[in-house]
Amino acid sequence: MTKLYAFIWNEMASSKKKTMEDLMSGPFIFVPYSSVYDHDHAVCGTFVSPNEVCWHDSTGTVQQMKEFHPQCSSSSYFPINKSLCNIYPSLRAFFVDECQVQEAPPLCSYMQILLQLSTVTLPSQAADKVSSEL
Repeated sequence: MTKLYAFIWNEMASSKKKTMEDLMSGPFIFVPYSSVYDHDHAVCGTFVSPNEVCWHDSTGTVQQMKEFHPQCSSSSYFPINKSLCNIYPSLRAFFVDECQVQEAPPLCSYMQILLQLSTVTLPSQAADKVSSEL
């Protein structure tokens, strides 16, 4: 997918407005279901819109939440942005500058994490887990 996005980015120079309109007409950013995969083989995943992902979560909270409560990874439990920096490390400018992916998750995403923690665990368990990760 990295080669495909790099090709699209290079081609955008000649017809940027039309290309962006075509891309933004639906979900177009591929996000694999697993963070462990081989670049030479087919990977299961989904296509999302730019507002469903971010470039990087500097706090690591999103990943910690998924590790602490894997059941929260489904969209019905965990409507949180996924970071692209580890999936497409060389394409920051393409996703952030051209496709308008946010650099970091918005504050409301972190608020959703707190709300989800309050529904799936006791406060003392969440506090112990979060403090041990810091």
